[in-house]
This record gives sequence, structure tokens and C-alpha cells, in this order.
Amino acid sequence: MKKNINKIGVLSFFSCLLLFISCDWDESNYDSLTKELDPNATYYIQFKDASQTLESGFDPSGEIIDIESTITVVLLGTPQAQDISVDLSLDPASTIEASMYEIGTTSLTIPAGETSASTTFKTVTENMVEKELVTFILNIDMGENNATAGTTLNYELTRLAPCRPVPGTYTIEMADSYGDGWQTDDGNGGNGITIDLDGTIIEVGMCNPYVAVDYDCVEGDGFSAVATFDIPEGIQSAKWFFPGDEYGEISFKVYGPEGELLYSVSTGEGVAGQLPIENCIL
Repeated sequence: MKKNINKIGVLSFFSCLLLFISCDWDESNYDSLTKELDPNATYYIQFKDASQTLESGFDPSGEIIDIESTITVVLLGTPQAQDISVDLSLDPASTIEASMYEIGTTSLTIPAGETSASTTFKTVTENMVEKELVTFILNIDMGENNATAGTTLNYELTRLAPCRPVPGTYTIEMADSYGDGWQTDDGNGGNGITIDLDGTIIEVGMCNPYVAVDYDCVEGDGFSAVATFDIPEGIQSAKWFFPGDEYGEISFKVYGPEGELLYSVSTGEGVAGQLPIENCIL
């Protein structure tokens, strides 16, 4: 009999607990889901991510990548029963010129029941001065609906200069662990490392004993060789490319005009493609 009484007591306890839980809900959440929006509810408007420092870039071919961003305004408070119009104005303190940027619109609408609206921003980077910081400043003017902070958007924008290579004589120390010269993208020979100087191609590599190659390769003992070439003054860009390593035997080091090591590849670690070699005029 004692065991049965204990079981009845436990079941009664859990039944009461479940009843208590099932009847307890978040009244505020219930209200927000079931009540209609109040057209007189208080709200405030501000920018999202109002302060940013942004820079242009370059793609692998050296073309400029413009600065792009999304300008977003957000509603603080209860979503409204009607659309909210938000006008943005350029602050006179902005130093960016009209020809340097494009903006989708300066008149945003936050739809009824929603809490944000956005537009696009993009620089026309080719019209900007290299390495010169400019500011793009926008203001929200919603009167009493201005938030206490975040009503001014401030972008600091810089057009980066391309990497113009330091002129002078560059050295490439080449090695092959098997001792039969370089076999790059071909089992018997292949192409050398190419350096694209504003469209003028220089090709560098070790000769091999099997086939003639289509460039001025450097003779050696099969295990190592050294090549030099010049980058003249006034060159705007230097892009380096490695053709590959057919048997995993190749290694090389690249040195700048002052003898500084710019890049190094250990035996078998070379991957075909553009090499991240930069030696820029500062």
C-alpha cells in the first residue's frame, strides 16, 4: 500500500507542474502577436553601422575594385502601422566630390510593420585621388523621431595606389632536387616563371636536357641556376606567375634590387598561378 501511495503522490505532483507550465505564457509576446499596430506608438530612427573606414582594392588583373556598401536605417521601437519616410541629406562637412560616388536614393521608406530600409553606395574610384582620404557624411532629420545617437553616417574612404614595382635588378635562385633542370607544366620541360610588366612579358627558368623551350632559359648543372632581370623605372605593375611543378622537384627564391628576399618556395610546394610578390615604391 505504501508503494501505491508514493506513486499517486508523484503523479499528482507532475500533473500540477504541467498544469502550471501550460497556463503560464509571456503576455508581452502574446500581445505583440495578436494586437494591431498602434499608429501613435513612439519610435526613433538611426543608421546601422554609422561609422566605417573603407578602402578600394584591385582584382588579380590589376583592375580597380570600387568601394561598395549598404546604407541602412533602422526603426527603434514598435513597428508602425503606416509607412515611414526617411530623408537623408549630405552633410556640408563631406569632402567627397559628387563625381566620386553613386548612391541608390536619399529617400528611403520603411514599410508598415517593418523596422528597416536600405540603399546602395558605391565609389567611382577612378575619379578619386590616390592615397587621399575623403569623407562621405549623411544626416537623418526626423525631428522628434531622431534617435539620441546614430543619426549621422560617416564613411572615411581611400583610393589605394597600385603597387608600382621598385625599379632595378631582380634575382631568382632556382633549384631542382632531381638534378635534371625544370619540368614545370610539361613532363620534359615547360614554361618558366613569367613576369608581366605592363604587358611586356619576361620569362625565367632552368634549362632541361630533354627538350628545347620557347624562352631564354638559364643553363646550370641541373641542380641549380641563377637568373637576373631588370624592371625599368616607370613600370606601373609587375605580375608574377608560376607555371607549375610536374614532379615536385622545383624550388626557388626571388630577391629584390637591394638583395632582400621577396618570396621563397620550398621543394615541391610551388602551386601554379599568380605569385603574391610585391615590392612597391612607397
